[in-house]
Amino acid sequence: MMRTRSLKSAIGILIGVLTLGTLLALDAYVTYIVFTSKFPGANDFYSRWAGGRAFLIDGLNPYSEEVTHRIQLGMYGHLAEEGVDQVAFAYPMYAFYLFFPLSLIPSYASSLLISLDRALRGSDALFSIVAKYYVVRHLPNPTTHSVVICHKIVVSYASFKAYGRARDFLRRFRVAVFSGMKMYVVT
Repeated sequence: MMRTRSLKSAIGILIGVLTLGTLLALDAYVTYIVFTSKFPGANDFYSRWAGGRAFLIDGLNPYSEEVTHRIQLGMYGHLAEEGVDQVAFAYPMYAFYLFFPLSLIPSYASSLLISLDRALRGSDALFSIVAKYYVVRHLPNPTTHSVVICHKIVVSYASFKAYGRARDFLRRFRVAVFSGMKMYVVT
């Protein structure tokens, strides 16, 4: 009987994960068809992705002029003129490690990043509702509050990396840290 229940639970989790994965893949596909295939260089992600891809796949220096020309052709459709943003890979090499899994994916990596960001924002909303109405009321201890705060920080940081909203991230981080400090002082 115990094995049957754990097997049913494992099957339920597997079905849930497969369903969410399928929905994420479908969202990424629709985003690619409708948006990112028509505007491939319309975001800050492209130069990181193209530089990382050139480094991983072709073994090129992401800071080289050849890679910069590739990025310009992908974003503008032509080489950038003087006085226009050169859109070179201008990030420290350690920033590449955050994007290298997406650099392995062909041209639809941008749509996958957008879909992941939407999924994170959706999970943030759901987690906030659950945290507000269940976790905080029924399990009021500092550890539980720390889990809620850490989730908010991770989701905020992921959104910051995807959209570059530094001021919003710093505000959320400051609120989360001070809220956590206040909870520890009160409890």
